[in-house]
Amino acid sequence: MDKSKQPILSICIPTYNRDIYLKRLVDSIISQKEFINTNDVEIIISDNASTDSTKDMVTKYINNY
Repeated sequence: MDKSKQPILSICIPTYNRDIYLKRLVDSIISQKEFINTNDVEIIISDNASTDSTKDMVTKYINNY
């Protein structure tokens, strides 16, 4: 990857069966001006085989952002 295109901030979120809280957290992050106005921020979500709707929710965010 070209170093000039690498994010300067990585937000790493571990989760397990917390889809409601995860949605609130991610919505809060992506609503920030710094996130909206740059490609320098990445969100990394590590899911530990949740049995709720975490996977589907994260897939929607991936498709939108």
